[in-house]
Amino acid sequence: MEIGSYADWVTAAANLGVAAAAICAARLGFLGLNAWRMETIGKRKAELAEQVLADFYEARDIFQYARQPFTFGNEGGARQKEEGETREETERLNTYFAITERLLNRNDFFANLEARRFRFLALFGYDSEQTKPYDELFKIRAEVMRAVWC
Repeated sequence: MEIGSYADWVTAAANLGVAAAAICAARLGFLGLNAWRMETIGKRKAELAEQVLADFYEARDIFQYARQPFTFGNEGGARQKEEGETREETERLNTYFAITERLLNRNDFFANLEARRFRFLALFGYDSEQTKPYDELFKIRAEVMRAVWC
């Protein structure tokens, strides 16, 4: 059995070293890619969470504005008058309807909020506790609008 020359051993060791370096580089690259991916996902989650929080603050302000006890100009005038309404009844009912009108004027905001709800679910996963604030917000909106119509 022949062992081989010194040059053969050096060449084999060099080839093993190159192979080991390539494996280490590939592993480090893979770990780096995973770290970058996790950082990017974390950044996207943080940005979406900030936007959702800002949306809920804005929704709070929309409700506070909508429930102001006074009206401006012709607010509530889009309501269909019933036959036989007195002037006082019309003014009172228009004042009530102004709340609905103010909320309806912000339909684009509520549509965007609902769209972000689905992005939120996609990034954070579906959990009834996580979607509860959305459910409550839209329930409150519906209750306020329903109360105005009664």
